[in-house]
Amino acid sequence: MLTNKRILLTGSVDSSISLSHSLALHGASVQLVPMIEIFPVESTSHIHQCVSNLNTFEWIMFTSKYGVSSWFDMLHVHGVQIPHTMKFASVGSKTAEKLTSYGYIADFVCSKHNGKDFAKEFSEFCNHTETRVLFPTGNLTQNMIALTVSPAILITKCIVYQTVPPQYFDASIFDKIRANQFDFIIFTSPSGVTNFVELSNEPTLLHKAQIISIGPSTTKRLQEYNCTTSVQAQEYTSQGIFAILQQLNT
Repeated sequence: MLTNKRILLTGSVDSSISLSHSLALHGASVQLVPMIEIFPVESTSHIHQCVSNLNTFEWIMFTSKYGVSSWFDMLHVHGVQIPHTMKFASVGSKTAEKLTSYGYIADFVCSKHNGKDFAKEFSEFCNHTETRVLFPTGNLTQNMIALTVSPAILITKCIVYQTVPPQYFDASIFDKIRANQFDFIIFTSPSGVTNFVELSNEPTLLHKAQIISIGPSTTKRLQEYNCTTSVQAQEYTSQGIFAILQQLNT
């Protein structure tokens, strides 16, 4: 149980609602102050080129539900249908579930929730043979997959959504952190960490509570701000965060 534990969530609203609900059901006092906002991008010449040349790709790869929804919204705007021969790859089951909501089933789902493992498993799945992959993603997506995938896997990145700092946020949250009013602060993205530090202009606030990180890239960003005591979820999902919180309170 997490009775009376005070937890600050910093992820986007839609990605944090389910976790917030689960934490509250287990007795935690939860406050959500998003440090990122996510918006679809307007159509660009590169997006138009990718959409127009869909039949030249064998796979479409998704690493987040935002990539899925933004991509299909963009297809709707362009009035384009996906070729029936297209295959889909997903990093993680949640992204695959989002794909299902659009009527498609992932042909490949990585067993783990990170880019490095995806690159290894997908390369093996394709037998390291030449494969053309379209990758609808966000403006801040790291290049881990493209850098570590087999050289035979040809990835074309297509930016369909952008992650930006919040337009509005409750600045009093920083006073609460200074006053030690939170037991845990949860970060679910590197950009969330960066925006937190830049908006507060006070990196030492990261030492005012136990920091929970969703995965390696977020942990790395925390370390860049000298936060070396964060605890990382073993499974890089909201369920993983929930599990590590329970472990820390047993």
